[in-house]
Amino acid sequence: MADTTFIQGTTIASDWLNEVNDFVYTDGLTTSNTKTVTNKSIDLASNTLTGTTAQFNTALSDGNFATLAGTETLTNKTFGSVPSTGAVTSSSASAGVGYAAGAGSTVTQATSKSTGVTINAVCGTITMNNASLAAAAEVSFTVTNSAVAATDIPVVAIKSGGTVGGYMICVSAVAAGSFSISLSNVSSGSLGEAVVISFAIIKGVAA
Repeated sequence: MADTTFIQGTTIASDWLNEVNDFVYTDGLTTSNTKTVTNKSIDLASNTLTGTTAQFNTALSDGNFATLAGTETLTNKTFGSVPSTGAVTSSSASAGVGYAAGAGSTVTQATSKSTGVTINAVCGTITMNNASLAAAAEVSFTVTNSAVAATDIPVVAIKSGGTVGGYMICVSAVAAGSFSISLSNVSSGSLGEAVVISFAIIKGVAA
């Protein structure tokens, strides 16, 4: 028969008290013991978890946390619009800063070298018509492009298709929704070539 204690007429089995103590201090959670708890939820609206970044990273089973003030290298991430009040730079000797696949487009000029083209992209290539351009002659055409603002800076370069050193190229006008390209024949003879022009739009502001 178990030992009993009498408290104001009430009998409490001391072995039951021992079982309660065993649960609280051996099987249950205390402020100092270590237990693995499964299938439990913590309401963070009324509870706080504290620890260092290293401690949380140790607890995390499939990655690491990024912090607001720390310096971490992020890989394989895709961001939307990313405003910055500081410099956006790249230390890569080959990658640099630029547009990714899918940002560009292509268009071929029809009829003549002065025929306008439409290409709604921030970068791409324009293949000019192969009509002849006389020595010392210049031709201009308009590129209609919805990606261009009046404050932007279009950059152009001859990619291929023309006699090396035979041409000079520049952007001769910029407006909201378009820019103009001028091509000059600086060779000593007429040239009839389908010059391929690469372009990219640098976004700019007036102030």
